[in-house]
Amino acid sequence: MAAQRSAAETALRVEVESTPYRFLKQLSGGAMGEVVLVEHVELGERRVMKLLRSSLAGVEDLALRMRTEARVLTKLDSPHVVRVYDFGRTESGRPYLVMEALEGCTLKELVQAEGWRSAAQVKEIARQILLGLEQVHRLSIVHRDLKPDNVFYCRSAGDKSVGVPLVKILDFGIVRVVEDEARAKLGHVAPTAEGMLVGTPAYLAPEQAIGLRVGHSADLYSTGAILWFLLVGRAPFQRETQLDLLRAHVMDAPSAPSAEVDAQRRADVTQLDAFILRALEKKPEDRFGSASEMLAALESLPKLEPSVVAPASASVVPVSTAVEATVPGLPVFSPAARPDVRPTIRMSDAQAAQAAQRSGRARSERVLSEPQASGVRSAHPYELRGAALTWAKVGVGVLALVAVLLVIAILLQRMNR
Repeated sequence: MAAQRSAAETALRVEVESTPYRFLKQLSGGAMGEVVLVEHVELGERRVMKLLRSSLAGVEDLALRMRTEARVLTKLDSPHVVRVYDFGRTESGRPYLVMEALEGCTLKELVQAEGWRSAAQVKEIARQILLGLEQVHRLSIVHRDLKPDNVFYCRSAGDKSVGVPLVKILDFGIVRVVEDEARAKLGHVAPTAEGMLVGTPAYLAPEQAIGLRVGHSADLYSTGAILWFLLVGRAPFQRETQLDLLRAHVMDAPSAPSAEVDAQRRADVTQLDAFILRALEKKPEDRFGSASEMLAALESLPKLEPSVVAPASASVVPVSTAVEATVPGLPVFSPAARPDVRPTIRMSDAQAAQAAQRSGRARSERVLSEPQASGVRSAHPYELRGAALTWAKVGVGVLALVAVLLVIAILLQRMNR
């Protein structure tokens, strides 16, 4: 086994050194490719190289996605978006992308290692994500796969007063360009067939879950889901199957983050309830109108004073960067989360009203009451009752089946070319 690893590393070293870069060490690897720490031969600067796996080098859609990511990122000038320096192919034809070397970890790794964040820390992380999204959206680009794995927590810089360093958005491989003028500036961008599911189910917007065309609002929904994760330590919806997870995004009302934490933290987390729940609205028009509007709403919140101290930072954090790109146009899912079984939570009227606040507008009902004999009482626009709920499940299942059939048809068409 050790001999095989050594041979694989030697082959990777030869591959990398057929480019203008010197191999230093492999950082990670997966089904899609490898991530390597490299040094520019002439300039001596350290960078991170992401290479598409050799077995996939001939898959033009994947190579095009990597080139799309390079084109998009070179157009962006934000400290909150990872910087790309180069794109090319190795001597054997493997596409590679060279980006800045970041010291730290992803938000997912952070929470797995250290646990939840305080409301003040989450507010600062949200501010930086939204600053990055402002720049992304100005180029008429939708990220479409925002999740804790694709936001990097840099240890070397940032606002240390609230315990949050610099935050950067990663992985622009499945972006969508929403305007013709922007598309012309970026050149050919790998297309996604209408009706195809792209993204990661735990964090994608309801319109993505049913294969509709998405706009910038989908990224705002995903941002809300990331913030929910940071406060609670898991994604907003936990379901046993991927289909049920998609259905939850479309039909189920998320609980307020404060309803999912212990009593000691509730006052702290409640400060962000209304903000996050608005971002997680089912209909795009009910969310914030833009990243700028969401940022303004965040900054208008009173200064957050944590009532409890967040977990202390670990002394050793691995260097990491995203490599596992979501394959575009195919229903590729992250590993299913462990089913979370917990009792129904009843909130007081005052808590419910506070959690339901939407930019000064109180909603009359919250879906946090216990199930009654006649069903769950709810005012949510996507919530259905009785037989209607059954038909809705059937509808989502049919949509998923249609998406799979479309994928098969496209693959067969390519094989026949």
